[in-house]
Amino acid sequence: MDDSFYFAHKELDSLFFHDERLKLRYSDLRNRISNESPESSYTCFQDALKNDRIDFFFLGDFNEVEVKEWLRSFSFTGRQIDVKPQYQQPYSNVLREGMIRKNVGQSVLELAYHCSTSYGDKHHLAMVVMNGLLGGFAHSKLFTNVRENAGLAYTISSQLDLFSGQLRMYAGIDRGNRNQARKLMNHQLLELKKGNFTDLEIEQTKEMIRRTLLLAQDSQTSLIERVYLNSLLGKSTSDFDSWVEKLNQVDKEAICKAANSVRLQAIYFMEGIE
Repeated sequence: MDDSFYFAHKELDSLFFHDERLKLRYSDLRNRISNESPESSYTCFQDALKNDRIDFFFLGDFNEVEVKEWLRSFSFTGRQIDVKPQYQQPYSNVLREGMIRKNVGQSVLELAYHCSTSYGDKHHLAMVVMNGLLGGFAHSKLFTNVRENAGLAYTISSQLDLFSGQLRMYAGIDRGNRNQARKLMNHQLLELKKGNFTDLEIEQTKEMIRRTLLLAQDSQTSLIERVYLNSLLGKSTSDFDSWVEKLNQVDKEAICKAANSVRLQAIYFMEGIE
C-alpha cells in the first residue's frame, strides 16, 4: 500500500473513531514519532518489561524444562493486566466528512461504516462472508462492478476489522469520478442488503475463505495468533474444522442481516491535483 492510501486511511480513522488513541492523524503520528529519542524509547521499553502483560508462546520441538528454566532467568514478576483487544463505539447519526487536496496523481476515496459485530460472536462469519462478497476478493462486487465494468477505479477493496467495529471501502480513482464512484460503491453494499447476489457468488466467497483458513494451518504465526486470542478473549476460538463447519452454515439470510447491520459513519476524499 503506497503512502497516499496510508495517509487516507489515517485521516478516515480520525473522522470515524471517538477514542483519541485510534483517531491519531497521519501528521500527528509523524510528529510524535519525530519527537521520540533513544532515551524515551528505552524508558518505554523498560516500563513495558516491568509493568505490561507479557505472553510467551513456543511452537515446535523444544525441551519444556529448559524453556521454563530460561524464562525464570528473566526474573519477571507476576502481574494481572486486563487487556481489552476489542473496541466498540456507539453509532452516531452524524456523518463525518473530510477532504484534502494533495500533489499526487491518484485520488483516494474512503468510506467507513459502523459495525456492531465483534470477533468470535455468532455473526462473525456472516460478516466475513459479506465483506468477501463486497470487496474482499477478485470476484467481489466492488472489483467487478466498480473497477472492471464501470472503469471508475484503479484500485478498490473493502476491509473488515471486527476488533475496532469498522468496515472500510476504499478506491483509487480519478478526481472527476468522485461522486459517481461514491454512489456506485454505496450501491454495491445496498445490493447485498437487498439480497441481490447468487448462490454461486456465496460459494465462491466461502471457498476463498476456506483456502485462507487452510493456508493459516501451515503458518506458525497464524497458529500462535489463535492461541493468543484465546488467552486474551478468555474463550476458545474454533479449530479449523469447526470454523469450516460454521462457515458452511452461513446462508443468504445471515449475509443480508450482516449487510444491513453496517451504517455509514465517515467519508474521506483525498483529491489528487498533480
